[in-house]
Amino acid sequence: MDARETPSGFAAREPEQDRRSMPRCAVEAEAVLQVVSQGIRLPCSLVEVSLTGCRLRGVQRLKAGSQQRVEVSFKLRGLAFRLSGVTQWTDDHSTVGIQFGDIAARRRDELAEALCEVEAENIAKAAKEAAEKEASAKKEAEAQFALNSAVEVPLVESQRAENAVNSQAEDVAVNQPSVHAPGALPTAEALPHPTAPVRLQTLPVSAVARDPDAVLAELFPIKRPLAGCLQPEAPGQNGSNSPAAQAPKRSRRERRAQSRHTVDTSAVIYLVNIAARLNGRILDLSLTGCRIHTDDPFPVGIYTRVETEFQLEGLPFRLGGVIQSIHNKNLVGVRFLDLGERKREQLAQLIEEIEEMRDS
Repeated sequence: MDARETPSGFAAREPEQDRRSMPRCAVEAEAVLQVVSQGIRLPCSLVEVSLTGCRLRGVQRLKAGSQQRVEVSFKLRGLAFRLSGVTQWTDDHSTVGIQFGDIAARRRDELAEALCEVEAENIAKAAKEAAEKEASAKKEAEAQFALNSAVEVPLVESQRAENAVNSQAEDVAVNQPSVHAPGALPTAEALPHPTAPVRLQTLPVSAVARDPDAVLAELFPIKRPLAGCLQPEAPGQNGSNSPAAQAPKRSRRERRAQSRHTVDTSAVIYLVNIAARLNGRILDLSLTGCRIHTDDPFPVGIYTRVETEFQLEGLPFRLGGVIQSIHNKNLVGVRFLDLGERKREQLAQLIEEIEEMRDS
């Protein structure tokens, strides 16, 4: 037998039934290895144990080789064990594999009970670490979302305030009458009061001296000259100055971009991080997302990356997204992310067909 045999090679020769019925448990315990033929005791660490053997680490002075008679002493779950066996392999990391000899039935039952407790503790520890990791990731995602919202809201409010100021300035410039003698420049009292910033066009002084009425026409749109005054143009009569004409015309598809449409078709939610899937039905659909009622309770929280797969009007879709909201344990909202141009166009055409059918 090869003296430098690895643990995997030793495990490969174990009977299939032994490997299934006697699993190895990871442990952390102090141990003592006594080499019978040499009469030496070597302190080490127990890192893995089963009913048929164990693995020790930190054996510094054990001579390379196998089939050496040894005794292993250790404590597990408060129980002291001293088991005889033979070495099976050693490696370059001061690790040795031991195969136990015959164990008394009582001691074997005690070792099996201790191994069951260790395995249960390892499973609970792994589940706790996974839950803490998921909670930390969820907390980080919520903090990032709150930070983004705190930055976006002031920007939106600032843009709205600026738009309101500009609109007020335009209304003042259009609606304020300018009364003065023909051919004379308006006085400071006749101009709009500067309650809001008014954007006036700057003209050369030579142009003002040459044709004052032309300057007034540039500053204040007029309809026709009256006796002794200039009449400002009424708002809305000129299509180019009316608010309705200045507002961009939105297409039919743009007006529907955020509207949701009731549908009823089967769907599958793929949870990307844990490689799981949930069956359910889509309740409504829009260009930005959908709501899905799942057959089983939804197992994770918001901000989870998902893929939604469904078929509607003969068109198959599989769209990436994120869980945006959880209404109850079986009803979730999905927001689509990173839609390709072709998928977005197909989804827009589908929504338009659904709306046309509902209208008809």
